[in-house]
Amino acid sequence: MVKSNVLYAAWCAGRPDSGYNKNTARHFGFSRYWTSRGCNIDWQHKAHSKQQWRKLFNENNYKHVLLFNGNHSSMDVVRNLAHERNIGITVFEGGFYVARTFVLDRVGYGPHSTLCNDSFSWVDAALLDEFQVFKEAYIKNLTPKSSDYIIVPLQVEHDPTLKLYSNCDGRSISTMREWVEFIDTKFDGHKILYKSHPLHKNSFKLFRDLRKYTKHKITDPSTDTSYRSFMSFCGGAYMCLGIHSHAMAQSMILDITTYAHAKCPMWRIRDGGKDKKKLNQFLAACYHNTVPIFDLEKTEAWYARNYPNTV
Repeated sequence: MVKSNVLYAAWCAGRPDSGYNKNTARHFGFSRYWTSRGCNIDWQHKAHSKQQWRKLFNENNYKHVLLFNGNHSSMDVVRNLAHERNIGITVFEGGFYVARTFVLDRVGYGPHSTLCNDSFSWVDAALLDEFQVFKEAYIKNLTPKSSDYIIVPLQVEHDPTLKLYSNCDGRSISTMREWVEFIDTKFDGHKILYKSHPLHKNSFKLFRDLRKYTKHKITDPSTDTSYRSFMSFCGGAYMCLGIHSHAMAQSMILDITTYAHAKCPMWRIRDGGKDKKKLNQFLAACYHNTVPIFDLEKTEAWYARNYPNTV
């Protein structure tokens, strides 16, 4: 039996394949990165028990682990087993700025992300200049509007980060109803726009039910499915309030006062973005860690900085 050198572990509650099954994932930049170096990939799309994961690690000579949904309990086991054996990991989640991108991290996701604990000393003038070029092109065609409302991105409820790490004035939340009720109460008297998550088009009942609990507008998920559309709605907002949504990086790039309500990378900017130097370093780091999902060249650049011995 040929032993696998790289473990691909991807699982999402409610959607086991999460769109990242083998037929798709073998084309990802980080998959091609390892196969081009002669590695075999062990494709695992199940939430195994700790004993089953440990058996897989014992039977295979893994030299690296590719991990999706690093906050799910099953994936947490995988991350810990890799750390026990000093095996490098690449955690991947949806990117910060653009659709069809991943944010890559060598430690974890959410509060475990390097972006939560990094000093950003490695963000040099060259990267800041590169990010500035990206930023100017990114916001070039946006039409400014009068800023008269707070925009609030909604999230998918099967995301374990909600309950694990959300912090809404000291309490965690696990549903969008709780989130909407928290915002409506805390910001009573303000005009609020709730932005549906792109995946809410598959759960229209949630959208319909949420309308019972708020007097404010919720964007229609059946028509508002574009990742980019969040930016257009930000054009009329003076503040963005999110849990841990990566969409908050988009409001930050527009210099909109933004506050996260969960332990996540955006939690680092707790002053709403007043410290522009710190904000630009953070956004440039997010940009550097975000790669198009099929782009091998940019993936190699990420590995060159994070795992130089494998390049």
